[in-house]
Amino acid sequence: MPTSIAVESGQADLMLSAYLGADFVTRGQAVYRLLDARVAFHSRPPKVGETIRYEIEIKKFFEQGGTLFFNFAFEGYVGDRHVMSMVDGCAGFFTENALDEGRGIKRSQLQLKAYPGKTTGDFKPLVPMFEQSFTDADINALQVGEYARAFGPDFNNKVQNPKKLPSGDMKLVHRIRELDPRGGRFGIGSITGEADIHPDDWFLTCHFIDDQVMPGTLMFECCLHTLRVFLMRAGWIGEADSQSLVPKPGVWSGLKCRGQVLPTTKKVTYEIEIKEIGYGPDAYVICDALMYADGKPIVDITDMSLTIVDHTKHTFDSLWGRPAEPEPAFTYNDILAFSNGNPSDCFGEVYKVFDKQRKIARLPRPPFQFLDSVEWVDGPYMAQNVGTRLVAHYENPEDAWYWALNQNRLPFSVLVEIALQPCGFMAAYMGSALCSERDLKFRNLSGEGTQLQDIRRGDGRLSIEVSSTKIAKSGDMIIQDYSFRVFNQRGDVYKGTTSFGFFTEEALAQQAGLRGEKPWEGRAVTRPYPQSEALPQGRLRMVDSWDYEPSQIFGAKKVNPEEWFFEAHFFEDPVMPGSLGLESLTQIASAEADRRLPHKNWRVALNTTHNWVYRGQVRKHNKEVRLKLDVSGQRDNELTFDSVLYCDDLPIYKLDKLTIEVVDS
Repeated sequence: MPTSIAVESGQADLMLSAYLGADFVTRGQAVYRLLDARVAFHSRPPKVGETIRYEIEIKKFFEQGGTLFFNFAFEGYVGDRHVMSMVDGCAGFFTENALDEGRGIKRSQLQLKAYPGKTTGDFKPLVPMFEQSFTDADINALQVGEYARAFGPDFNNKVQNPKKLPSGDMKLVHRIRELDPRGGRFGIGSITGEADIHPDDWFLTCHFIDDQVMPGTLMFECCLHTLRVFLMRAGWIGEADSQSLVPKPGVWSGLKCRGQVLPTTKKVTYEIEIKEIGYGPDAYVICDALMYADGKPIVDITDMSLTIVDHTKHTFDSLWGRPAEPEPAFTYNDILAFSNGNPSDCFGEVYKVFDKQRKIARLPRPPFQFLDSVEWVDGPYMAQNVGTRLVAHYENPEDAWYWALNQNRLPFSVLVEIALQPCGFMAAYMGSALCSERDLKFRNLSGEGTQLQDIRRGDGRLSIEVSSTKIAKSGDMIIQDYSFRVFNQRGDVYKGTTSFGFFTEEALAQQAGLRGEKPWEGRAVTRPYPQSEALPQGRLRMVDSWDYEPSQIFGAKKVNPEEWFFEAHFFEDPVMPGSLGLESLTQIASAEADRRLPHKNWRVALNTTHNWVYRGQVRKHNKEVRLKLDVSGQRDNELTFDSVLYCDDLPIYKLDKLTIEVVDS
């Protein structure tokens, strides 16, 4: 039995209200409308041949502003099996004028607030997903089980007798205006469906005979069907005789109706935002929905749910034939040994000297290690070779520390580290530390990058391809150039070039800073950095204070020798990560953008190229990091900056062509 029919069958509340005398109050001048309810299923809905029994109770009648309301509840049973409950039911009797004056749904600020969605059971879409729409013809294809015609060749020949989207009288969605696997205020998926309304639609002509209006429960069903399109597109398909989609037992869904679908309505729209999806162990989803009639929001649904009975992660992995991944050339434990333990445990006997006797340039260690495995390396081992390539992976876990501190958006500094840490690994693989009898330190010198995707919590694994493009050696110094590409199943995420160097401690101590840049001019920066949802929080925050002028912005951060990143970057060589210096510049840029164009979401602009130069380092003994940004451009909802970072008075970093843009979520 469809969810809407199971709930609608409890319509005897209207009959009971009449039995108790409601019509003597309304005298035929007002019509019944459902306003609110909360519904939960406790077991599967009824099957063909079963009878569902409802025990309905009207709690009380009350009047407000001349309108009669009543509260009600019911329980539903099949035999002795408890199927469902409705509580907090509220309905009223309204005049035509009162209905015409209805303002629709008004969501609270709390309801509009973005917060991270939840995925469980290692959920990932079974096929690549991206923003797209589906036509009437595509939906028709789903209603006859032709997945490939709607979704493309990935869905060819997956099932023999496909589970179909409801059709006939239960065809409630006609097209999908937008599907976004990272959309919605929870950031893990959204879908918007539409349907055309006609005066002779069956649900109008039968409900009610002298007061034609779409049932509120059917509005709930419309949103469920739209949700099912999202699940199908994510790969949750199956055989018609074995796949059953039902409300998830124990999940209470809220329904709030504040408008109508009438014979005069032309179009209804269903907006679905995924808030939780995964396996527990059966596949399930929980979402919120908002329905519109000709652009007016009329129905608000919270915690609408579906589960696919007896379909686990293993079921879908088997259906899609996901192969077991080959063992990587270097595992997480290998990489951890290089960043935090004995380098020989990663690279073999040749690096045994660096276990105890000598010191080697390391990768960052947790919580600033963003390299989980190296799938393969193509190039000679322990040789300085131009053309060596590797592919590495970072799993980008949903419980990583940085999500909650950055609006569930991957921080710029973390993205830079994901791109560059495999370069450091390649440098070690090529035997760079063995090129000198002196201990060398590894420092990034410059780079150019273009971000192409906005990575959100739940987007999953990021892969990195790195190539060695140039190597030069002079005495103990080695300069290595690399190209990098960060990508995922949707395509490129971040790509560019970078240069690293190996230096002795003495050479680093003699660094004179950026050429052509004057020392800090003695300006005191005392205005507290703003506390705003638009700006990073906690240990990701790299600015203490700031100030601004029409075309320049300034910032400062005290150097705390106990700061967390000194221990993480690097083992036996504590230095502030250059990427966190870039992060501080993006944070000042975002604060200025938010001051000029107040908005709750800012990011480094996509498809714009920025470049950086490092000519110094921040160590534990330094006193203050200082920032200066020049506004070099403003266009629509974006600002572009050229910026310099100072260590005490010495200019050491540049980040030019940094563009910050507004993003909707």
